[in-house]
Amino acid sequence: MKKIPTVCDYCGGKVIRCPASELYGKRGVGDIYMCTNCNAAVGIDKDGCPKGRLANAALRSKRIEAHLVFDHFWQSHHMTRSAGYAWMAAVMKMPTYAAHIANFNMEECVRLIELCYQHKNLEVSNNECTQQKGTLEQHPPASRKSRAKCD
Repeated sequence: MKKIPTVCDYCGGKVIRCPASELYGKRGVGDIYMCTNCNAAVGIDKDGCPKGRLANAALRSKRIEAHLVFDHFWQSHHMTRSAGYAWMAAVMKMPTYAAHIANFNMEECVRLIELCYQHKNLEVSNNECTQQKGTLEQHPPASRKSRAKCD
C-alpha cells in the first residue's frame, strides 16, 4: 500500500486531503493530497491511496506532456495499454510495477519523452531506408557513397 503523504517533498510543508477543485478550479474532479505551502499535489485513487508522488507545477506539466507523448506512441504503434507500459518498463530499465508516469521525477519524464521520439524516429529512418533501398535496387546510384546510409 502506498504511503499517504503528510509532509511535502519540496518544501517540508503540511500535506492535506482536499477537493481537487481547490487547485484546478472547476476542472478539478475528486480529491487530491496537496501541500498547504507550495501546492505540490497528487491525485487520489478510490481506495484513498495516492496515485503517485507529489508534484509541483513544473513536474505536473512535464508529466502531462510525458503522458501525451507516451499515449500517442503506444496507440500509434497499435499496442495495448499494457503492452505500452511493458515497453516503457523495458526501455526505461525498470520493473513493470514502477513504470507509471505518476511516480516519475522530471528526469524520468524527459527520458521517456526522448525514448518515444527516438523509437519513432528509428522507425521513420528504417522506413526511409527501406524505401530508398527499393528505389536504389530499381535505379542503382552512380557511386556507392550515396548508398551507404541505408546499408
